[in-house]
Amino acid sequence: LQGGAKGARQQYERITIIISYRIRIFTMQTCDPTCQEERIVPASRRPDGSMRKPIRIRAGFKSDGDYVPFKPSVIQARDIELERMAEEKRRQTKALIAQNNAPPKVRRKKTKKPSKPDVAVEELTKKVEVMTLNPIAHGNKLRNLRKKLNQTEELKLRVDTGEVIPSPEQIMKISKLLQLKDEIEQLKQEIIDYGNTIQSGL
Repeated sequence: LQGGAKGARQQYERITIIISYRIRIFTMQTCDPTCQEERIVPASRRPDGSMRKPIRIRAGFKSDGDYVPFKPSVIQARDIELERMAEEKRRQTKALIAQNNAPPKVRRKKTKKPSKPDVAVEELTKKVEVMTLNPIAHGNKLRNLRKKLNQTEELKLRVDTGEVIPSPEQIMKISKLLQLKDEIEQLKQEIIDYGNTIQSGL
């Protein structure tokens, strides 16, 4: 037991010496980096009674913490871009605050009301647009929309009856059912207007 206690004490003393030495090294490294003169850390006594030798610190010594860490060019470019975006946001915020604090007369700029277009010119323009309509292309588009509408209605019926659990894409497709119907009605009306215009002429 005495031998074990003695070994433990010796190990404790060695650990204490190592820690003390590291503390001295840390103290040396954290010295003023602006010091341009050589310094000497005086001798000191260890806990076991032995003496430490003086340590010479060369002029201009810098610890690791005094050096700027290296940054890759990608990180530097990212930091510059983030700073630019932050500056732009600050500038926009200042402009918005200045605009909100401006007098009401400055904020309300009178806009000139657009003059009403000539009814005859507008009607003639509408007729010309109808005349330029391509009935074949509109017919093909109408046929495709009707096919898509039938597929969407069939899918909706299968979902409503629980036959199919819809995916996000299918849910999006079903949500556009009314939009498909509106497009079909609009195309049908354009084709009807085209036929009436052809019969009546310009």
